[in-house]
Amino acid sequence: MQQKQFVSCKSLVVYGAAKKLDHSRFGISVSKKMGNAVERNKMKRQLRMMLQDVDLEHCLIDGIVIVRRHFKEQSYAENKKDLEICIKKVKIK
Repeated sequence: MQQKQFVSCKSLVVYGAAKKLDHSRFGISVSKKMGNAVERNKMKRQLRMMLQDVDLEHCLIDGIVIVRRHFKEQSYAENKKDLEICIKKVKIK
């Protein structure tokens, strides 16, 4: 049985599972409650750039990032810091 773990902060939730390929993969989910299509796509683009900047080569997980309400209220740098912290905290047993 595969163990899954999740970590949440005020702007993001990160679910992780053991990676199956040589590289890590991440999916992004933004609810319709977060705004119209333009706003949701902007959040997804920002998250893709954050994931490119985070060092994922030593990361041992495939994950899903779910955006929460406070994502819009925080700056790009604060959101990136939250993402890095959440990815480091996800543990696969």
